[in-house]
Amino acid sequence: MRPGIIYFVLAIFVMNSCNLDQVESKYDDYESASNAGLFNKMWIPKEFISESMENIYLRTNLDMNTCIFSYSVSQQEMDKLYASFQTSSIEYMPPKGIKIPQWWSDIVANQDSIINFSSDLSDTFQIVIDRNTNTIFGWLN
Repeated sequence: MRPGIIYFVLAIFVMNSCNLDQVESKYDDYESASNAGLFNKMWIPKEFISESMENIYLRTNLDMNTCIFSYSVSQQEMDKLYASFQTSSIEYMPPKGIKIPQWWSDIVANQDSIINFSSDLSDTFQIVIDRNTNTIFGWLN
């Protein structure tokens, strides 16, 4: 076998293995996520964290320092969050460098407005609020 072919196959293998640092996490509620230390990692901006959080989904790519997340909140918390942020009609741009579940992408792509939000750490998150299901979707690019 020629050395060029070996290097080519090796290069493809290395490029495909770059997503090894992607981690998917699911939590039933705020308490289980808090006990697991999720909120200390700051993948979800503290302004969006609520004790009424349920069905928390998080997927991170540590190599690229990016993530996607979703969770539902109580109607009262949804009303409070929705009133405190200004929405805009920015075109949906899928997060880069992270494998996105089809269900997550389908829901986010069909929402009317996206919130750009800068955290204390100068990270810019994009947030979508689905008021029909009281679910918040977010991602960090």
